[in-house]
Amino acid sequence: MWQVGIILVVLAVILAIRVASNPGSLRRMGRRASDWFGLNGPPQDALPAPRHALESAQSVLLRRNSAIRSFNQISEQYGALRSDIADYINHYALFDAAVPATAAFDTAYFRLANADMAGMDVSILEAWVADLRATWQRALSHAQRVGAAALGDPKQGARAAKLAARAKSVSGAEFDSTMQALRAILDVLGVVLPRQATQRLEAQHRREISD
Repeated sequence: MWQVGIILVVLAVILAIRVASNPGSLRRMGRRASDWFGLNGPPQDALPAPRHALESAQSVLLRRNSAIRSFNQISEQYGALRSDIADYINHYALFDAAVPATAAFDTAYFRLANADMAGMDVSILEAWVADLRATWQRALSHAQRVGAAALGDPKQGARAAKLAARAKSVSGAEFDSTMQALRAILDVLGVVLPRQATQRLEAQHRREISD
């Protein structure tokens, strides 16, 4: 039993010497002891995220929102051109999937339209949106350059464009005859107006009549 007492005295002397030569060791020992007995509170992974991590998350959110906003802007421009009969005819190449520039845009657009833009990796989202912007500009520029000639017959295309513009500014019997002439040309060319474009024009025409 006396041997145990001697060992304890020796250990105490060694500890006293270590503390005297390095006071910080006592604090470290205290921290280790408190860790053993669970006195240091919750583990590190339960603490709030560092400030720089929160700022990084906010930056990612801003980048994501900017990319989604760019997609929505292009989608709105595309929809506006498609829902106006005059714009549709004058930008017909933009809606013809046989045109290579349009096919590239369609691929980029529907890839994003069917993606989980709110949850996908933000770098991939930005890359896809950049590709969408590039293909949109090429397809739109081509459609503007070709105009109504993209309908297949430049002369008939020009007539169709004039009739479409006229249909937006006339009413009554003149509106009906203009639309009939326009549809006759488009039937020969094998072109069908989008339903939303005709419905929008007819709704506008009905409002003018009621007014």
